[in-house]
Amino acid sequence: MSLRASRIAVAAGFFVAGCVLGNWVSRIPWLQHHLNLSTGPLGVALLGAAFGAMFAMPLTGWLLGRFRSEKICTISGILYALSLPLPLFATSAETLFVILFFMGAATGALDVSMNVQAVEVEKAYGRPIMSSFHALFSIGGMVGAFGGGALAAAGLGVWPHFLLAAVALSAVMIAANRYLFQTEPHDGPEGRLALPEWALLGPATIALCIMCSEGAMADWTAVYLRDSLTAGPVLASAGYAVFSLCMAIGRLVGDRVVYRFGNVNVMRAGSALAALGIGSAVLVPRAETALLGFGLAGFGYSCLVPIVFSAAGRSRRTNPGTALAAVTMSGYVGLMAGPPVIGFAAEVLTLRGALVILVGLSLVATMLARTVSAGE
Repeated sequence: MSLRASRIAVAAGFFVAGCVLGNWVSRIPWLQHHLNLSTGPLGVALLGAAFGAMFAMPLTGWLLGRFRSEKICTISGILYALSLPLPLFATSAETLFVILFFMGAATGALDVSMNVQAVEVEKAYGRPIMSSFHALFSIGGMVGAFGGGALAAAGLGVWPHFLLAAVALSAVMIAANRYLFQTEPHDGPEGRLALPEWALLGPATIALCIMCSEGAMADWTAVYLRDSLTAGPVLASAGYAVFSLCMAIGRLVGDRVVYRFGNVNVMRAGSALAALGIGSAVLVPRAETALLGFGLAGFGYSCLVPIVFSAAGRSRRTNPGTALAAVTMSGYVGLMAGPPVIGFAAEVLTLRGALVILVGLSLVATMLARTVSAGE
């Protein structure tokens, strides 16, 4: 089996993960209307996926100590793809929460196992390639979201849409299975439920800070532009689009940058650039400056999570599955906490003041950059 084939197969897993998510979010408005849910109950129901992922991640780290990562990656990827139509069986916010919990568990298992695969392929290549995998996740998300929106606009019903996507994406995972990187389970005393080791405290903290900031950017950029800077609806919606586009571009070129300058230097420069971008968006109250700042933040953040995952997977004190499960779970805690933390802080500080918190979180990553030197 060629190493290039394994790289393509792992990339396919990242693409499938993003594409399932993109297809799902494109139909959330339809499901909200179908179940007659207001934003509050819908928001609580959507947390089911996050809780499911957080439940599955440490369990997956334990399973990776006993089973080959390619098996777990394939099984979880197929289950995640086939779970796409399940939310259509929901009859209330409560049943939707339960269904999304299981859907989140599948994506949590896939998230950890496919990053283990990515780390192993990266080791075999002998140079950074992690950012390109994460770029495929972003591209998959955009393809799924735009494709789902186009199918909805064309009048295709949600049932045939989800069934078609589920079958096609599970077929991709089945086809990729034979080419995934062959690994051995890391059995031994460390093959236990994953909680962060002291050696992982730095990378886990960085993951929490960066993913907290990414989650907050997703939920609050449009509100900030609209309410704080009086931008029109089109300009307001461009905030997160600019951020996401710059992040995707940064990930596509990020491997070369990391190879040239190293994990620690890119972590320092990227987190500092993100802090500068968000800081300028806050300090200069103009919509155009804010868009530029959000774009800089997207470039700054683009390589940081891939760097953290790569460093965790190369830890010499903890097996890759346990390490990645612990760091990924810490990141998901940040992703969940970011939007409400900024919301609560905005009640006291105003939204403009609350966004300064993201500057601080970015600078924490700058100060902890040395902890991602594993493997260098």
